[in-house]
Amino acid sequence: MKKIFFHNEAIIKRGHPVNFFFVVVKGNANILNSKGNSTLKVLKRGDVYGVLDTLKEKKWKSTVVSDNKSEILIISKDTLVKKIFSSKDYTKLTLNLLKMAG
Repeated sequence: MKKIFFHNEAIIKRGHPVNFFFVVVKGNANILNSKGNSTLKVLKRGDVYGVLDTLKEKKWKSTVVSDNKSEILIISKDTLVKKIFSSKDYTKLTLNLLKMAG
């Protein structure tokens, strides 16, 4: 599902349940520090955020906000899990990613 977010609108909020990951389709998104008062990293068009969190975490560890107007593709945890187990290649890739993430 694609969704439009406006300047400083939260895409995800620290402490909220992890139930999706996202891809920046247009615009930028800012990953904020734990206090929410400075940007740790800027996500740009094509960047993916939260795949490993979706598989490993129960709550978001960071807040991410839109920088100006952004279009975000949101992919649910259920869709990700179904895709992972749809083929041996996806399953193997996912397990390798999880091992690398520690």
